[in-house]
Amino acid sequence: MKKVSLVLMTTLMAGGIALQAQAEDATGALVVPVIGEKDIHADYIEKYRVVTSEGEVFYLRANQDKLLVKGLQPGTHTINSVEAMDIDKGKLGATNPVNIEFTIEEGKVTVLPTTFEVTLKRNPDWADDDYHVMQEWAFVTTTDETADQLAATYSNAL
Repeated sequence: MKKVSLVLMTTLMAGGIALQAQAEDATGALVVPVIGEKDIHADYIEKYRVVTSEGEVFYLRANQDKLLVKGLQPGTHTINSVEAMDIDKGKLGATNPVNIEFTIEEGKVTVLPTTFEVTLKRNPDWADDDYHVMQEWAFVTTTDETADQLAATYSNAL
């Protein structure tokens, strides 16, 4: 009886591991290109909280040239909002609505058709020093060259 139970338990555990591996393989990934530009010599002061229609949340930083988001379910997704977040204090700023669609395919990496661009500059309301800075951001069209490079780089990321 113990031998039968042990065989049954081993079979169930192995099957569970196989099912888990199949479930993980049923996802895709997203690469978000990022361009950070500085008009002055200072550190970036904000990161960006990005929220999709499916409830996924990921964070973009201007000092990284891309972000890889793994484990997304296949289908059409929409980035609905972006919120600036103070890096030191963790305080969220205003919610900025956006509407950027992308499609995730099972077992594949998708490059977002828009690049997240951030510019760090001197705040014009203050004197000419590097202490009073501001960041501005926008989504711009991702070039075909950038998309091709990122797709090739991350083709085996899953």
